[in-house]
Amino acid sequence: MPSLSAAAQGKYDLRTTGEPAFGTKPVVPVNSGSGLFVMSKDPVKQRAAWEFLRFAASQRGNTIITSVIGYVPQRDDVVDDPNYLKPFLDKEPRMLPTIRQLANLEPWLSWPGKNASQAIDIYTQAIMNVIYQGQDAQHTMDDAASRVDDLLSSG
Repeated sequence: MPSLSAAAQGKYDLRTTGEPAFGTKPVVPVNSGSGLFVMSKDPVKQRAAWEFLRFAASQRGNTIITSVIGYVPQRDDVVDDPNYLKPFLDKEPRMLPTIRQLANLEPWLSWPGKNASQAIDIYTQAIMNVIYQGQDAQHTMDDAASRVDDLLSSG
């Protein structure tokens, strides 16, 4: 968010909102996940990496990560705390719609197997064809589902 805010300054009014709902259905944002890993076999480097990970997961670390790069905080206890993110979010309320929807967050579940990336491409292209090309939603998505089923059953 900080880089988007800087890019928009003086050029356009940057606004945010939560993900849309469809009728009365609940909004369910997904998260594909991210992670930090310790790969070194060197015990000294492992200890240093774990120190960093502990800091990054701390209240102070979450505050820095969110306020500097705009990553959504991974801890609820920093959002309203005046010692952590509250002062930043008071100045940058455009992050709040995303933060407010975290309670409904569910994991992104990909398809299994070696053809999962191709399945995602088929599905994504079908969505774009419906939205941007005006293709019939039922036919386009049924066709994509059939192609994905075939792809996944072959791999």
